[in-house]
Amino acid sequence: AKRDLQAVIRSSGVTFDVVAFEGLRSPVPKATYESFSAPSMNNAGALAFTATLRDDVPASAVIRWEGGNSLAIASSGGAVPGAPDTTFLEFSAPVISSAGNVLFAARTGGPKPGTGLFLWTPQGLRVVSLPADLHVRPNDLLTPAMASRDEAVFVLRGTPIEATIEQFFRAV
Repeated sequence: AKRDLQAVIRSSGVTFDVVAFEGLRSPVPKATYESFSAPSMNNAGALAFTATLRDDVPASAVIRWEGGNSLAIASSGGAVPGAPDTTFLEFSAPVISSAGNVLFAARTGGPKPGTGLFLWTPQGLRVVSLPADLHVRPNDLLTPAMASRDEAVFVLRGTPIEATIEQFFRAV
């Protein structure tokens, strides 16, 4: 029986790099890839994507790929920076900047469950402050709606893209 496998493939002209595919060992120890979010790529060819993982724990991870090397920059069950006893639960698709930094949203669990934005740079992972008047519930997840020129717009999961575009252009 023929079966389609999910994969993340990068092309440069007529050459292709298989970044990840279903069943391939991930950079998370003892875990293999199962499925993927939409990848984000910068002009240097670096990629970022969220992967669902097989083999139990962790269930998902945010992956950064560059030059044939994959790095798990955050994984479910992993510690949230600056928040003791708080762990990552679920991730949005990430956005990668021209410098190779990765921005993503995540739901977190622990004594104070929540939702937030996180930025990975070569110096480490940090929390990005949300506007004080933005009220998100612990089960909400922010997802990227648009990204260009090192700027990104994140909206609540389930927000219709038409409403997002309309509000975005009204704000501009």
